[in-house]
Amino acid sequence: MENLFSQIKQCKNEKEVKKLVDKALEEVYKDSIKGVTLGFDRESSKKTYKGFIHPKTRVRYSNMGIETYGMETTDYIYEYAIMVWKDEHLQNKQGFINSLESFINYYFGYPRYDRDMRYDFFFQRAWQETKTDDELFARLEKNQIGDLRGLGIAQCSERAAVAQNLLSLFGFESYYCTGAVKHNGKEEGHAFLVVKTANAYAIVDYSMPVTVTRENGNVYYLPYITEIKAEEFEEFLNGNVVKEFADYELLVNKGSIRKLDLDSKRYYMVGDQEMIKADRPGV
Repeated sequence: MENLFSQIKQCKNEKEVKKLVDKALEEVYKDSIKGVTLGFDRESSKKTYKGFIHPKTRVRYSNMGIETYGMETTDYIYEYAIMVWKDEHLQNKQGFINSLESFINYYFGYPRYDRDMRYDFFFQRAWQETKTDDELFARLEKNQIGDLRGLGIAQCSERAAVAQNLLSLFGFESYYCTGAVKHNGKEEGHAFLVVKTANAYAIVDYSMPVTVTRENGNVYYLPYITEIKAEEFEEFLNGNVVKEFADYELLVNKGSIRKLDLDSKRYYMVGDQEMIKADRPGV
């Protein structure tokens, strides 16, 4: 992060920022894996993926239907880099990780709860635009993650994919994970990240954020972040265990942030979409 981040901060204009991003993208494209599928497909998808997601990667849309999309879209990368350049308060790694929550909401739009919009978006659009089955499936192959911009229907797999690429581009060791989460009695398939920290690793979840309340009553959101010990990392990524974590909120008072532990718990796992019984050994 330090290299690209500091170089962007030193740029004189947006043109220089975009030039730096182009160079950084060329490098990560060389190192990333082509031709894989990520997301919710038990048969063919990778459940964990380290590093930048190559443009030729297909990601299965998180409703677990037939729709997939490509990662060719790059507008969010340039926009975030410009934001980094302009934001005088964004100066460190923690601020970078936290800022992605609001940026992703800005890019995709805040989630809507119109189920007709949230499900089968790609298929319904292709159905309306084509006349034959061959045309339909050819159209579905042209889907890109950027097609969901501003619609408020992006879900965990899309939000995590954007965060994964931005973190990876700026030098974080990050893992895109698909599995399941259980929170407040609700269990569902879920995509989230595991990011390397100074001494261990952390789950970073941009789809089930933490509420932050200011002293004036205003509320905003930050990603949910919780530590995975270094010795637990491989076991967790291999899908061998369900991990239990405390839920929390944050309170801001006179400039200081206080963490408030809640009675609820969160359970995360990698791999099968069905949560293993939460009281098994190792949880």
